[in-house]
Amino acid sequence: MYLLFLAILLRISKVIGSFSPDTSDFDAYGLKIAANDVLFVQAYGDGKTFLVQFAPYNYTFDSLQCSIDYDDTAHYVYSVGIGQKQTTTLNPYFYFTGEVVSSVSSGKDTSGNNGTFIGIWINKDSTTVEQYLSRRQSISCNYFAVNHLEFISSYGHQEFFVMTVEPYGQYAIGLATEFGFIYRPFLNNTMTTKAGTDIWPNNSTFNPCAADISETFTIVAGFVENSARSRVRATPTVYLIWNTNLTILSTWSYSATNNSWQSRLAYSSVNTWSSQYTMSVKINSNDPTRVLIGMPFLNTVFLFIVGNNGASLTLASSFENGQSVGYGKSITWLTSSQAAILVTTYIFI
Repeated sequence: MYLLFLAILLRISKVIGSFSPDTSDFDAYGLKIAANDVLFVQAYGDGKTFLVQFAPYNYTFDSLQCSIDYDDTAHYVYSVGIGQKQTTTLNPYFYFTGEVVSSVSSGKDTSGNNGTFIGIWINKDSTTVEQYLSRRQSISCNYFAVNHLEFISSYGHQEFFVMTVEPYGQYAIGLATEFGFIYRPFLNNTMTTKAGTDIWPNNSTFNPCAADISETFTIVAGFVENSARSRVRATPTVYLIWNTNLTILSTWSYSATNNSWQSRLAYSSVNTWSSQYTMSVKINSNDPTRVLIGMPFLNTVFLFIVGNNGASLTLASSFENGQSVGYGKSITWLTSSQAAILVTTYIFI
């Protein structure tokens, strides 16, 4: 089995200290950028706005870019998402999820809601992008509106929370340490939630760091917390989850090679979100049986094979980039057998 990788180098200087997330941090808590062949969206926490860009992305005569203010200034957006095969140009939409910020004195937003939220922004403009192009007019975001905004208020702050959108944009799955949900904005039964104790096996505490979804299953990577008395405080773990009911079908746990530099890692601070322990997951859209998972703290990218009609997860190979960190911070498939890997070089001060 062969793979051709394109490595992208990025050098970052990082000062180690106590982690204090802020709205200008584009890495904090989730993916702030999503795109497909129709729509690009980016969440700006500092300005509490979404930047929206319509395709074609190489069009330069008039602006196909506009911005949307957050629906509530008390909302902190973790992630945005768009289905990769969600190609309709009529009323395009994107998913967004986050949390009502606790810095607000009441702990609630202007509508009295608190907790984790998820919704979709839909463009209800009757004028299509093609019509804007033919008329040589700049596009407007004035017709975007929030739809089917749902709140999960029975749990506290989730330090680890990931969302992934089904390829055709029909639903989204959210996974946190204490709960998971399936959000179906186009059905009457919009939200189905499930306690984390009913998802993560063996009464474990699992902190999800990254996820991707196919039409039938989801791959999520994160850390299972070990005993406080253990030298190694957590284990990097990957779950294969059935989309229909969030049932775990297969599990893979990382085990370092004896006497390797990775075997000395203790993961002592993985119970608090940190860019030091981010991960990345990408399912091949051309062949969903092939999955790449980047664990930059191990300087390694893993290739998994999903077998048995989506019921098993097997490690096929791994690709390490020496005794360093940063390899695999972000990954994507280019074809069925080619991938691009972001190689981030960290300098710890």
